[in-house]
Amino acid sequence: MPYLQASTWRLLGLSVGAGYAGFGIWQVFFPRHAAKTLFEYEASESTEAGKLISVLHQLLGSRDLTLAATIFTFFSLRQERAAGIVIVSGTILCYADAVAIYLRRGLAPALQLFTGASIWAGIGLALMSSRPERVINVT
Repeated sequence: MPYLQASTWRLLGLSVGAGYAGFGIWQVFFPRHAAKTLFEYEASESTEAGKLISVLHQLLGSRDLTLAATIFTFFSLRQERAAGIVIVSGTILCYADAVAIYLRRGLAPALQLFTGASIWAGIGLALMSSRPERVINVT
């Protein structure tokens, strides 16, 4: 992995997992706020559209929580490459979200998500190119 120690890339990968967990919790527990913040959707909970928005954002939140759990699991098993693959795969979903935000809200908010996802993709690519650390036992 270029320029940084393997432990630094591992910590950065864990922070990506924490980011996914944060987004997931937010969308699962506050779906209407997430819909308003991300896509500027506002609909009353009593309408069909409002109910659908809540369900859809809870599904998006469960997607993000699943990604976070998978990333954390691979790191706990010391499989940095597999965690990197999950991170890069997840950024493809983030890019799709950025396109949806662009269509709904315009270029500026979409670029923010696209930039953040690109940083996460870089972390994932670095983890994919990682080599296992060799530990020397001194007795």
